[in-house]
Amino acid sequence: MRVVPALMMLFLAGCSGLVYNPAKDPDPLLARYDVESPVSPYQFITCSRPGCSETSVIRFSRREWKQVVDLFTPPSENAAEERRTIGRAIGLMERMVGSKNDTFADEARNTLKLSYRSYQLACISESLNTTVFLELFQRQRLLRWHRVRYPGHRGILNWEMPHNTAVVEQVDNGELYAIDSWFRANGEDAVVVPLIRWLNGYDPEASPLRE
Repeated sequence: MRVVPALMMLFLAGCSGLVYNPAKDPDPLLARYDVESPVSPYQFITCSRPGCSETSVIRFSRREWKQVVDLFTPPSENAAEERRTIGRAIGLMERMVGSKNDTFADEARNTLKLSYRSYQLACISESLNTTVFLELFQRQRLLRWHRVRYPGHRGILNWEMPHNTAVVEQVDNGELYAIDSWFRANGEDAVVVPLIRWLNGYDPEASPLRE
């Protein structure tokens, strides 16, 4: 009879472990969870369980990675256009990775639904995986208008549920944006919203964003 409360605690723990750090390099955070900073799109590490309690080595073929490159080709003409491409690219990465680490049926947000076929991710794993994907885009010179930053965290201090997100910075003006894949199911476009708005409790269901 204690299974549901235990599962609820598991998923809450899967979103409460990060503490926002103004340091701009996310690599030390990835290392805390045994996720190496990615060097090559043909082999990299992702979280495959809530709280990043387990990781998986992901291998892409050249044909798979070309699908990502094609999204960024030609390069975006402005930062807003690139952010829309980033949101789509995160969805594409999730679809391809999900078929390799059994997270293909990950549902939006947190859920207690269990499946022998697929694993549900909470927001620490989501934010770390998205950060890995963003670093791959950056290191393969696909990003022209943005750079990857340390993930953001909200909750607890402002009486909100704890939550985490990947973050990018617009290079020409320093504005920060949340790249949040947790709000949506595996393979859907990530939510992209100014970080300050995200920190103030932004939820796409309550307030859809139009940029």
